Amino acid sequence: MPYDTLNPVPSTDPRDLYDTAAITDKYVNGDQPFVADRLGKQRRTWMGMEEDFKNAQEGRATQFDQFLAGSAFVWLGDYGAGITFTSRSQYTVRNGYAYRLADSTTLPYTTTGNWALEQTKFSLMNSDDILRQELSQPSGAGMSGFSEAEAYPPGTVGLALKSAARKTVKSFGAVGDGTTDDTAAVLAAIADAGENGVVVFDRNSEFLVSGGVVVQLTGQQWIGEGGQRSARLKKGSNGDLVRMGNLSSISDLTLNNNGDNFTGRGIYIPSGFSQNLTRVRSVRSKGPSLEFAQDAGGGCNVVAFEGDTIDQLTVGGIRIAGDTGPHPRLFNGIWLSGGILDLSGPGAGNGCSFSNFYIRNIKTIGPAVGGTALCHFANGRVASINDTTVLSGSDITMASVAFSGAVILDNMQAFKAEACTFGAGITETSTSRFNSYSDQVKTFAPTWSQSTSPQPSIGNGSLTGKYCRQGYLVKFEMTLTVGSTTTFGNSTSAWSFSLPISGTQNSPQDFIAGQCFDISAGTEFLVNGQIGAGSNTLTLSKNGSGVRDSFPFAWAAGDTIKISITYMAV
Repeated sequence: MPYDTLNPVPSTDPRDLYDTAAITDKYVNGDQPFVADRLGKQRRTWMGMEEDFKNAQEGRATQFDQFLAGSAFVWLGDYGAGITFTSRSQYTVRNGYAYRLADSTTLPYTTTGNWALEQTKFSLMNSDDILRQELSQPSGAGMSGFSEAEAYPPGTVGLALKSAARKTVKSFGAVGDGTTDDTAAVLAAIADAGENGVVVFDRNSEFLVSGGVVVQLTGQQWIGEGGQRSARLKKGSNGDLVRMGNLSSISDLTLNNNGDNFTGRGIYIPSGFSQNLTRVRSVRSKGPSLEFAQDAGGGCNVVAFEGDTIDQLTVGGIRIAGDTGPHPRLFNGIWLSGGILDLSGPGAGNGCSFSNFYIRNIKTIGPAVGGTALCHFANGRVASINDTTVLSGSDITMASVAFSGAVILDNMQAFKAEACTFGAGITETSTSRFNSYSDQVKTFAPTWSQSTSPQPSIGNGSLTGKYCRQGYLVKFEMTLTVGSTTTFGNSTSAWSFSLPISGTQNSPQDFIAGQCFDISAGTEFLVNGQIGAGSNTLTLSKNGSGVRDSFPFAWAAGDTIKISITYMAV
């Protein structure tokens, strides 16, 4: 009988030693999974721990078998001598049947080639399992058959593939050699793809269409294989080549508009919005390579577009017919070295942005009301040195644009240019106002006049000027040197000198302008300058009286007037 003293551990009581010896015997040699210790707590016996270990091993074996069943099997070749198995996921084939190592066979194992003696080392595999494993591999998709002509039932992979398959033009009978008429095949591919479908123009092919305009359906995607110069569509009759649909897109395709032989536009967007053109070439067009009808194509994106026309100086590589309100169209990466950007329609360009471009010229229209309006240009070049660019309209902004030829602002209002280069200079007509730009220093030949006769004449003297535009300000310098044959007009009205750019219309301007120097007396006279509101002339005064013949001194050869002013431009 145990003493059960329940003395705390550690204990030196001989009775506890007696109880502990009995408990240890049950712990090591007993046949029960648990035994109570001296304090009454149940402890796992040696036999209990062996039982736990066995159960755990059996669980691991089950998990391992499941792992093998779910693992991809690896074929080692047809049965024969010298095949070494290093994994239970490997198998060999004998007489059309697949075998793997039996669970009882120790790894690694090398075959002897004597099937009669070692067949017990193997287990027959289910061929369906092997097929499932092969189909689950990346290459398994190539083991399944598919035909567009097959009618697949709902819910099958075949129907999903058929629905998602791209419609290639050649699959509808197109030849693509550039001389055979492929109109029927192209139209069939478009019709079969339907709205929001995909049409693929095969690589290394040129598809001739001679049956009139090719109409793209709503939401349809046209894609050229192999890049824009590989897949081509060729015009074979007069009229537009392609008419884009609403929400549609074209990418990686060249349109050969064959303008030497046929009239019409390349790509025409008659209505709708959110069309997309990406890496598209529309070349050799008699009409515009790409044209937007009035108010059409809002939200359109044109990226990496190349266009050129037969009549490069007059026909737009890109043309916007006009806008009655804002219709944002985004152009990026535009190449029109063989055509102009035509924004000469009423209100054309409203909300448009052109960036990263190289174009031959820009065509706009004025006046401010009803002309080209509210468009932005950035990071580009207008490249023809021999062409003058006339900019008209209102609220056109430019940043980092280089012009090789001369630029004229005519009927232009609120034009603003920053960090732009005007290689041959920029000038304004009297109909332009509220413009801001920076230009290099340029020479200017002022005219000298009076409101009453007779008029002054420079004779053998000299009258020179130079100026520089910086935003809304003009820095102007002028020097008049009297010669021996110079005449001075009359002493009734003040002299007037013409300005390179008219002054602001908001208010008259008055400032210290420079000096008049009497060489015979060695005397300088400071003079003020006046520019009337909107005036293109400068008058000079001393103590409120206009500078004129005999004032502020009697003029003679060698006398000078030197003016240096900064004034606000129109």
